[in-house]
Amino acid sequence: SCLAGRPAVTTELSRRELRIGLAATRAAGLRELRWLEAAAGGLEACEHAPPARLRLSKGLREAIAGEGLRSRGQRALDNAAACGTEWLVYCDSSYPSRLLALANPPIAICTRGVLPLEDQRSLAVVGSRRCSRYAARSAETFGRELAGRGICVVSGLARGVDAAAHRGSLQAKILDTGPISPTLAVLGCGLDGIYPPEHERLAAEIIAGGGSLVSEFEPGTPPLPAHFPRRNRLIAGLSDGVLLIEAAERSGGLITVRWASDLGRDVFGLPGQVDNPQAAGVLALIRDGVRPIRHVDDLLEDMGWTPEVGPAETPAPRTELRAEEARLLERLDHEGMGIDEILNGLGQSVGQALTTLLALELKGRVEQLPGLRFRRKG
Repeated sequence: SCLAGRPAVTTELSRRELRIGLAATRAAGLRELRWLEAAAGGLEACEHAPPARLRLSKGLREAIAGEGLRSRGQRALDNAAACGTEWLVYCDSSYPSRLLALANPPIAICTRGVLPLEDQRSLAVVGSRRCSRYAARSAETFGRELAGRGICVVSGLARGVDAAAHRGSLQAKILDTGPISPTLAVLGCGLDGIYPPEHERLAAEIIAGGGSLVSEFEPGTPPLPAHFPRRNRLIAGLSDGVLLIEAAERSGGLITVRWASDLGRDVFGLPGQVDNPQAAGVLALIRDGVRPIRHVDDLLEDMGWTPEVGPAETPAPRTELRAEEARLLERLDHEGMGIDEILNGLGQSVGQALTTLLALELKGRVEQLPGLRFRRKG
């Protein structure tokens, strides 16, 4: 039976326990919940319905056979309360409405911190865990610039691009660029633990900075490999669009992109070095028609967004240049040069040159042109 033999009651608390219990099986979404409620006349009556009429999948049948939904739900509620997290059920006013656009939304999600307001714009910034310095700096810059414009940066707290995007968004909060929810991290495990463990401090900074953590897994759930595609689905669902920064051909970031495309959300890619295998996935997407983005203003224009709080107020750029920056700047003209021409005789790799060019761009000394061309400013 679906329940553990206790008398069925129909209080709102009881319904909440049952729905969270069903969510905690990890085998059911809103589609299965609605089917069970229709087939059995409500989850409360599930134990009295003939199994043949319910037509449960084997996975769901096994998940709820040993422990009743009510007791499973109460345990999930107790576990959440014990670690300072909160369950939001799909019918709660605070449940993110963007998730309801998914083909089979989660029945409930576990949260910690302050979720962005329903009308706050949000953008996912995702990419490689083993990213280049160029990608990490770019992710941090986009995170800071987006958050500084009132846009919530959504990512997965993973190593590499994800962490850099979260950190950048928190820099905007530190600079007091506006009353915003700067970033939201979606985890592939329970919120009683942080994965990867070395990001525990970053997770704490996200909460302290006015952001939030989200998971569809109850506290105590380990970070199993099968959980991360589901995490990526939530990242796409919680975002108005996705920016992919450096991803290999089989990167998990491409799963996020596929979910976003299925939802009709906008997808953008940051072009990387053509000789970097970690950039192959992004370059393939751009070849297939995804919009290449180099600056946050391009992204805002494509999304039809106007800045809500003005550009991120980054500290005044340092005017002094490092030796490699001065050497590269000396080579540039005011008309524009391609990356191959810049590299000729420079003694830097493509990755090193792009990192240096990004630093010069942030200092207002270089402007990027279409076609991966750069020109000197001033």
